Amino acid sequence: MRIISGQASGVSINVPQGDAVRPTPDRTRKALFDSLGDLSGKTVLDLCAGSGAMGLEAASRGARAVYFVEENKKHCSFISANCKRLESAGLNSPMKIFNADARRPEQYMSALSPEIIFADPPYAISAEVYKTLVNHELFCERAAESLIIWELPSEQYDYESFADSGLWTERNFRKFGAVNFMFLRRG
Repeated sequence: MRIISGQASGVSINVPQGDAVRPTPDRTRKALFDSLGDLSGKTVLDLCAGSGAMGLEAASRGARAVYFVEENKKHCSFISANCKRLESAGLNSPMKIFNADARRPEQYMSALSPEIIFADPPYAISAEVYKTLVNHELFCERAAESLIIWELPSEQYDYESFADSGLWTERNFRKFGAVNFMFLRRG
């Protein structure tokens, strides 16, 4: 895998081996990030970060600061090494890793108000993580102005599992390559 665009374009990033991490393919990341436009000055949160590919791409494309949340310590080590690769390429956006469960925003979000949140939980618990966060008081408060981009399980998945909590009224679904995303904003 590599960074697609921006200051660290072409820098390769390492991905943990096995099924536990499903990095978003390069072409899908390119299409998704191209659709987002300029990220300069934005604070980004990468939930269930895995290799950190989404947050690292955002940093390369000008994000002011990037925060990664990953429960698996081994994956946090990969994210840390990947951050160092980008720093070696001259990127100086602050990047911080939280070894935390995404379902517990009190562990990572008390001082954050990100403009963009990427979420790609393991498919088996994706709907559970979603329901927990969109109904969590602290998360709802700190993400009130955020655009949430949620990578969804395959097309055969029951999307009713991602029903609205009432606060997140602006929802749309988009597909980039073979990957489905849900875009959320509070109404």
